[in-house]
Amino acid sequence: MALQSYTDATMIESADRICKRMGITGQRAEMTAEALILAEAMRAKREGQRVLKPALPPLIVTGRNLAHEVRHLKGMARAYRDLPMRPGELSSVATERQPDHHEASIR
Repeated sequence: MALQSYTDATMIESADRICKRMGITGQRAEMTAEALILAEAMRAKREGQRVLKPALPPLIVTGRNLAHEVRHLKGMARAYRDLPMRPGELSSVATERQPDHHEASIR
């Protein structure tokens, strides 16, 4: 995943907790958590905030065959579109950050 260096275990745990708190379960919880992680990783990348300890792959497992993978990715896209949080809300609990190499070289 291109955003792996912007995703850490804290972010993953936070996304899972949010789903549990909202009563989202099963496959919908998995897709919503993945969408939350994706949104937060994209925000972190825009802001140049790499994590100190990136999460180990695989962050997203899509399926056993093409049909399953397509269903999963469509579900994740719907979950992303319908996210219950604004960008950056998940980051308040994801604390281990460091600047991008480019950002650090500017300072």
